[in-house]
Amino acid sequence: MPNLRGSITKGLLCLAILGASSQGMAYQARSSAVTTWSSECSGSARSYWDDMCMSWRKRLGAKGWPQWTANYENVIVSRFVDPSVSNWGFDNSSSGFDSGTASLLCTHGGYNEVGWWGLMQRKDQGECGANVDQLKMGDLSGGSTRYLHLSSCNSMRWDRINAWFGPAKGGLHAVTGFHGLMYIGSGYVDEYEDMVSDSFSGDSVSESWVDNMHHDPIIGHTICPVSMAFGASKNAALTRLFTERYNAQSANSASNYGVLMWISSCDPNDALPLPQ
Repeated sequence: MPNLRGSITKGLLCLAILGASSQGMAYQARSSAVTTWSSECSGSARSYWDDMCMSWRKRLGAKGWPQWTANYENVIVSRFVDPSVSNWGFDNSSSGFDSGTASLLCTHGGYNEVGWWGLMQRKDQGECGANVDQLKMGDLSGGSTRYLHLSSCNSMRWDRINAWFGPAKGGLHAVTGFHGLMYIGSGYVDEYEDMVSDSFSGDSVSESWVDNMHHDPIIGHTICPVSMAFGASKNAALTRLFTERYNAQSANSASNYGVLMWISSCDPNDALPLPQ
């Protein structure tokens, strides 16, 4: 995929939420991917989703980050749910999704009146999906995640974007995902690796996601990535959006504001065009 920086227009929006304070952590990359689903939680097989997730995690590993993974039948709702939301959730435990610095989930996604939900591999606690209302990630909620990445359709759907304010109160620095449909295949694997490399070489985590994951109709499906960064103030959130890298992180802080980055007028399948 060619470098799109400079040939596209990015959008920016500032929003306000509530938040709280901070504590330190050790860096770690965590990923979970599903390629085939159980009959009780059925979904179309996507063989390259694990490769996409793995290339991201292994590139962080090559940069010195410890790696953790829970794939396939281990992708169950209780691993992603915060215990403050449901007492059976264990996202803050050593085997939970909220115990690394950066976490990437690769699975089918959809949305409802609240926001995004991700399809789990099998039923757990009577549920096949983990939804945005069940997530609260970061040090303020007993976890460690600073960067939440979602390789999942409609994970950052524009008309449901406010739903990410809830998870952000846990202390997230940024959430990244897709407006409308995203796609899976061998041609997308390198982009996840390149996204990590770019965010070590000068681009922010948020901008690296938007640049590397974007596709326009000239080279196939239109894919519209969106990044959302949070901070104690509008300026702090903007600083994270434009300058915070995996190897140059700010201290944890309140998440009073959210700011968004996207490709101007990007028009994906299953969603209206993004704003100019």
